[in-house]
Amino acid sequence: MVKHVVITGAAGQLGRVVCREFINAGYFVHALVSKHDTYELDFMPEFISVHKLDLTDSLEVEQFMNLLKQSNVPVYATLFLAGGYAEGTIQYTTKEQINKMMQVNFDTAFYISQLLFIEMSAVNSNGYFFYWCPACNRNGKGKACNSYTLSKSALVNLAQLYNLTPGNKFVHSHVIVPSVIDTPVNRANMPDADFTQWITPEAISEQLLQILSGHQTPGFMVKMYQD
Repeated sequence: MVKHVVITGAAGQLGRVVCREFINAGYFVHALVSKHDTYELDFMPEFISVHKLDLTDSLEVEQFMNLLKQSNVPVYATLFLAGGYAEGTIQYTTKEQINKMMQVNFDTAFYISQLLFIEMSAVNSNGYFFYWCPACNRNGKGKACNSYTLSKSALVNLAQLYNLTPGNKFVHSHVIVPSVIDTPVNRANMPDADFTQWITPEAISEQLLQILSGHQTPGFMVKMYQD
């Protein structure tokens, strides 16, 4: 039986690769993209369904979930890749900047994860949430991106809350902590960086697939960077 995964931020440079790798591994992908994204299917169309919606709009998210329920589709895993980045020191970080990052990084995961958690819990079979908290948040290294760091910290707490929910035995939430991801945009923005310390989207996909196949038993925080 084909397993279904939901991937937010599927039109991004990371999302596109992850979608492709999951499809190649035999999963059916529900690719969630922004209404403004021009998303062309360059994979096997029979294994991907693209949905354009505003993940920060609870009504649109509910409509998407209703489509899944009407199709009687059990979701095995969700990858919360949608998000954005902003720099700024704490002295000059504004409430508006914090609100923007919370909307982009937290709200895009909260509404859909809440409804998915309810549905996945009702099925009584193992399922997975994977949240994104890049390594700039570890060891105090988020000092130059405070609004971003605050929003990602909220995601970590959300993931932990799902794991601690009374009666939850089946939905496993993990936080992926990657180094800088090796994409063309990041290389262009940081041409003098040591790319050998970065992680490729393919390597990220492979590790996630290993977890979902049962070949890896991760802790709550899944490190994908070199010390």
